[in-house]
Amino acid sequence: MQLLAIMIDFCRWVKTQAVNLNVFESEASRTNAFHWQTAIVTTRVYLLMLVLAIIILITFTSLQNHTETVSVLNPSEIIYDDLYTQYPTTIQCPCKHISVYYRLFTSILVRYHPICSSSFISDRWINILFNANISFFYPIDFRSSATGQFQLLASLCSLVLTSVSDAIDDFLSANFLTPYIFSRLQFDEQIQAQSLFVQISTENIFQNLLHLLRSTTYSNRLQTALQTSRSHFFEFNVDNTASVFSYGPSFIDFRNQFCYCNLRATCFLSSTFYIPAAYAIPNYGAYRQAKLPMANVTGFVVGCYPIESVLRSTLECFFDSSCLNRVLQFFSLSINSTFHCLNNSQTRFHPQDSIERLVDELFVENWTTINSFSLYYAQCEPISCTYTFTRRNDALYVITKLLSLYGGLTVVLRLLASHTIGWWRKRSYQPSHLINVNASRSLTEHIHTLWSWIRIQIIEFNLFKTPATFHDPYELTSSRITTRIYLLVLFLSSTILVIYTGSNVDKRIINIKNPSKIVYENLFKKFPLTLKCPCNQIVIPYGSFISFSPEYHPVCSSLFVSDEWILSTRGRYPLAIYPTVKFEESAPYFFNTLATLCSLIQNTFMFLANYNTQFSIPHVNNNDTHIEFSSLPMIIDNCSCVINNECKKSIGLYSYDDQQLIFEIPNLYISCSIIQGVLESSLECFFSQSCLDIVQWYIISTESIEIPILNASNTRFLPETPISVLLDSFMIEQWGHHIQYDQYFNQCATKLCSYTLISRPHSLYVITVLVSLFCGLSIAWRIILLIIIRFLRNLMRPKILPTTDTLTSMLYA
Repeated sequence: MQLLAIMIDFCRWVKTQAVNLNVFESEASRTNAFHWQTAIVTTRVYLLMLVLAIIILITFTSLQNHTETVSVLNPSEIIYDDLYTQYPTTIQCPCKHISVYYRLFTSILVRYHPICSSSFISDRWINILFNANISFFYPIDFRSSATGQFQLLASLCSLVLTSVSDAIDDFLSANFLTPYIFSRLQFDEQIQAQSLFVQISTENIFQNLLHLLRSTTYSNRLQTALQTSRSHFFEFNVDNTASVFSYGPSFIDFRNQFCYCNLRATCFLSSTFYIPAAYAIPNYGAYRQAKLPMANVTGFVVGCYPIESVLRSTLECFFDSSCLNRVLQFFSLSINSTFHCLNNSQTRFHPQDSIERLVDELFVENWTTINSFSLYYAQCEPISCTYTFTRRNDALYVITKLLSLYGGLTVVLRLLASHTIGWWRKRSYQPSHLINVNASRSLTEHIHTLWSWIRIQIIEFNLFKTPATFHDPYELTSSRITTRIYLLVLFLSSTILVIYTGSNVDKRIINIKNPSKIVYENLFKKFPLTLKCPCNQIVIPYGSFISFSPEYHPVCSSLFVSDEWILSTRGRYPLAIYPTVKFEESAPYFFNTLATLCSLIQNTFMFLANYNTQFSIPHVNNNDTHIEFSSLPMIIDNCSCVINNECKKSIGLYSYDDQQLIFEIPNLYISCSIIQGVLESSLECFFSQSCLDIVQWYIISTESIEIPILNASNTRFLPETPISVLLDSFMIEQWGHHIQYDQYFNQCATKLCSYTLISRPHSLYVITVLVSLFCGLSIAWRIILLIIIRFLRNLMRPKILPTTDTLTSMLYA
């Protein structure tokens, strides 16, 4: 019972204290019931506002997110992996060494096709194939062509191995630029992409060089020792002279289809072992496929040029032991000479794949790139790692924020509550005699009275009242001066604080997952400088979103570079009996070279091919059985090709009887090399119907074709433009490139976009900061100014010193 009575008494006491709580107590409230009631109401309103403000502040602060940036100095690899796992999108670790050699953390291992390590490219095998009487065999017999073909195959292997080794060495000696450390996945993708680029670029370079070599070989009409590209014959005349004839060989298959080496470098027949009787038949450069060969070399062919024959061939026979043994029967082997066939299980290629395909892929079976992230991390040696994360404000931050705002909040709420409630209470309670007096006054008197009251309030306004100010005029003046300076300084300080807080920028990192293209484009329009959307696929082939369809000069798609036209211009006689200034002699080479140039241009490569006209073969007049052929320098219009390779002469149409010039083709020339002649020439005649009609009328050929002229409206070049100028522009009329951004965006497949939102502080934020600092700022200025002004005033009246009680009372006023 006693405990219950104590609790009841305590509750009554609490109730009494709550009812009588007055935080606005003053002299007036102690002596006047109206002012006391006003102070009680003001206290309750003030406390209610304070509680509501604190609840709102706590709720707003606790729900608000804030971004934090953390730095870790000299992180280890384990720490970096852990941080990257937690903050993969925001972590950045600048490297101490931003340029590192690839070889310090990367190696490349290449395994090649077994042919390049087999005995079939060894000197021992090539020596077995070699025969001192090789010219005795039929030119397309395997025993005739094998030595040169396998020497070429050995050279191709050697060149490929050297090219790949040099490319890998150049790559490993290059610098890997890494201003910031890559993640494990990004690092591996970067290295694998660079390695793949080395492999593909090496393939392309080798293919282009090989293409250039093949084109140069054919354009030069280089002559093989076995006369498969050009056959020379001579006849003795009755006057004891000998005439030399040059034939372009033809290859004739089982269907009696002809392929001429003058028109195409890719003529070929299957390589076989011919019976000796086939060699005694004069063929004049016409090689036919044997119907009943002694044996076949499966997959091997022979053609105009050894390089073309090798590339067209396959290694099928050398994967087959029975075929290999059949071949070996035709050669003399020593007792210790044993050759084993290739192992099909050691290659990813099919035995029937052409050697050209093997060369295009650099004989590579496996290209393995090995990289070490640990070695890379050690070379990078990150100075620090910085990461940013966003989280909700914790309890400590909320309490700290509340304490920082509490002082200013109480000041503002006290002023707001006291003035509002005071004004409302005074408005509802006013003595009747004052009402009568006010009612009898005019508007002018009211304004005058209000102005006088305001002026008196301003003059007498004093925030530093003490007991001394009530009876000491000097102290009263000092406190009023201090008040005015205090208000001025406080206003200036608050203004500077507002300007400073309002001018600061607020940076927030906003993340958006799996953005669509439309979302990305909208974000880029709004935040072009800070938007970052890393691709999920770091390595994207250009071909997946960029396509080129260049439009070339119309000659490259016309019949003038077709086999039909070239065949129709070759004339009916062997080439050697005509002067090279005759159109029939030069046209096949001219247009063939023009077709080659178009092909090379389309592969973005140029070449300079020399045609074998720098030297001419004279007719021989010799009665001896030993005939010596000599090469004489070619002279064109008194210009020697030995001295000047730009000698040129117009090509024309000549009569077949007296070799007189009938028609000179405008701007069409021969030179020391056919490529030089082509470059000096123009296509003017082939834009003119009358000129082309004359040319076709005088060409003596059973294979003439109808061919339309070139259309001048389809080109930006003039008809008389030299071909060299066309080549300077790559014969391109327009590039016709097309970029598919949608395809790029899909290939990029970004998973996250982040942008930094930079904004000025909200007015509510500025007010919050000002309120949080106002209380401390006001107290600081009160103390500082009170001391300074009191000191200066005492200098003016040194004999009157303020007492300690006076100073203390003013500090706590």
